[in-house]
Amino acid sequence: MIRADDDDAVAEHRPDAVLLDIAMPDMSGWEVSRRLLAGTSGRPCIIMVSANGLEPSLSGPGRVLCDDFVLKPVQQSELFAKLRLHLGA
Repeated sequence: MIRADDDDAVAEHRPDAVLLDIAMPDMSGWEVSRRLLAGTSGRPCIIMVSANGLEPSLSGPGRVLCDDFVLKPVQQSELFAKLRLHLGA
């Protein structure tokens, strides 16, 4: 796990995929996504996670900040299907 505020670790490890909870204590998942996309070469797959099904806006500006969305409680089969889709595995 890489801390959201550790830009150096993200750059060093260059993750293929990142799961972000929209509601986090220090900054929102949307803000972390902005930082990830601004600070990395090569775009990781970003999947937002939330208990609020009404929150994501994947058709508007949120679309550029994440690749997909899963609801809590996260179903393993759904998450793996989305990772396969976006990572081509």
